[in-house]
Amino acid sequence: MSSNLHETTGYQIRTVSLLLINKINQNFLKAGFDITAEQLKMLVVLWNEDNRTQNELGESVGKFKTSVTKLVDGLEKRHLIQRVPHPTDRRSNLIQLTAMGKNIEKQLTPIVKKTLDEAHKNIPQEHLIIFQEVLQQIEKNLT
Repeated sequence: MSSNLHETTGYQIRTVSLLLINKINQNFLKAGFDITAEQLKMLVVLWNEDNRTQNELGESVGKFKTSVTKLVDGLEKRHLIQRVPHPTDRRSNLIQLTAMGKNIEKQLTPIVKKTLDEAHKNIPQEHLIIFQEVLQQIEKNLT
């Protein structure tokens, strides 16, 4: 392990993650979308499985309750999701995509793909595969 903090795996992963999040946010804004990469994570979960409780949504994206509430509020304000009463649990709501929330997937996905293509430029595909395997192993080691 390097004695220079800037050369450690964790530091580099964090730096690249922040750069990627910032680039996605910038590209959304350039395209006219007032949405963040963090909000996108929630939308992706709902695009795969709509009608989740707020707690389920938080667990899926690895966020604490207060952060989830702020993200849900922001998405609801943008008319991308709505809270609906849970049919069997009066204490909770289901988070549900609106028509606009469903349709925006077709618009945001190409922006994310373009951003990832830019991030992956000049990196051979076989290196990306190995990199993803290494990241998955690090995640597995830590959980």
